Amino acid sequence: MWEFLAWTEPGRFIVGMDSKEPEKSYFPVFMDLAGTRAACLGEGHEIENRVQRLLECGATVYHVTLSQEGSTRMQRHDPGPIPEAAYQNPDFRNLHWIRDMRLVIVEPGYLVNQQHWTGDELLEACNKNNTLLCVLDRKKYCNYISPAVLAKGPFQIAISSSGVSPSLSVYMKERIKEDLLTEEMAQLAYFFKKYRPMVSERIPGLQDRRAFYISALQTDLADHLAESEEKAVERFQHLLESYLKKK
Repeated sequence: MWEFLAWTEPGRFIVGMDSKEPEKSYFPVFMDLAGTRAACLGEGHEIENRVQRLLECGATVYHVTLSQEGSTRMQRHDPGPIPEAAYQNPDFRNLHWIRDMRLVIVEPGYLVNQQHWTGDELLEACNKNNTLLCVLDRKKYCNYISPAVLAKGPFQIAISSSGVSPSLSVYMKERIKEDLLTEEMAQLAYFFKKYRPMVSERIPGLQDRRAFYISALQTDLADHLAESEEKAVERFQHLLESYLKKK
């Protein structure tokens, strides 16, 4: 895929893509990884973040790094107590370990610096064993995309550019974090969950309930919740009655 710059007039240009390669479409999905095994190969913030996220999802995570001499070092992280019949730790110098993994995430530097297998061999083995593989910022070695993830309270927002520009995905994540996904929004989500029966009883239709919640978000309900739950409930009931009168 080649990028070109097309000049339109002095001092101005547009960016285009000169390629016959079609862009892939990826289906976004959130997975239940509790009780599964995953491998994170490499170092750095991106890998450490994914190790932590996988642990939070209940997966056993093998974090593999390289020593200065090039030998592999492995740390196993368990989400809970290690079972009595703990399985044997895999040997990451070959590719047999892939058959036991549900998901593999690799930092590009690890792929380049280890000498035991190639990216093509890794991808082939993962495809053969139905194991998900993402080599960060190396789309050709991926059978899925590991998105930029933002979590706050009950919310998880995953952003992906389908491998086109991971850096822009991270930038968009930070913008959403600053402008939208606040602690205030998380507290409102828990509040709505707690008092959902009150709304469902009075507003049976799904679309109408959604319209009510959206209208409530555009009021001062969050300010009342910041003061106390009691004041928020009183305000919430008033908003509900006002909404029903308009209907």
